[in-house]
Amino acid sequence: VLESWGRPGGDDNRIILKSDGESPIVALLEALARKHGGVVSPAQPPTGEHASNGVVEEAGKTVRDMAKVFKLQLESKLGRTLQMKEPIMHWLIRWAAMALSRFQVGKDHKTAYQRQTGRACNVEVLPFAEKIWYRQAPESGPKMAM
Repeated sequence: VLESWGRPGGDDNRIILKSDGESPIVALLEALARKHGGVVSPAQPPTGEHASNGVVEEAGKTVRDMAKVFKLQLESKLGRTLQMKEPIMHWLIRWAAMALSRFQVGKDHKTAYQRQTGRACNVEVLPFAEKIWYRQAPESGPKMAM
């Protein structure tokens, strides 16, 4: 999972994982840290200090809000209501988080992706669940000179 976010692991690959300190998410972060292989620093707020969860809670709320927008857009295209158990919902949540990371500009005029990698994400992006028409290039035929 972390590899797809540009975090391959290793000794000098340090990350900080923030959570609200609830036992299910702490267990998930510990498992992620073991799989990661790098240096992982868990950051959990003091017990009962909800104000210190602000950044984590706001990030979760923002991803949920973006996922709702994508869900409403897709439901409008399909002409039906989507259920949370449908496989597309897994992709939708991941897409919402990726879109925010790569394209939401912060107060420092940078995206989270840009802060992490040092460069802007300059890829063309289509709307979530958009149909893409393509034709596969033939395997035989005239070869192009290089």
